[in-house]
Amino acid sequence: MEVGAIHFEVKGRARDLEKRLHERFRSQRKKGEWFEGVTNEDVLTAVGGRAATAKDY
Repeated sequence: MEVGAIHFEVKGRARDLEKRLHERFRSQRKKGEWFEGVTNEDVLTAVGGRAATAKDY
């Protein structure tokens, strides 16, 4: 299993973005904050202009 993380600098409320991501990837949720079959590109597309990637990504 591959595990990845992307750090974002959120524009607005981070809670709203996280809720949106959980709704978007609901069908791929395994447990809690763990999702399966979601690529970095999927996440970046879902985030769109709501956040910018932090410098370490």
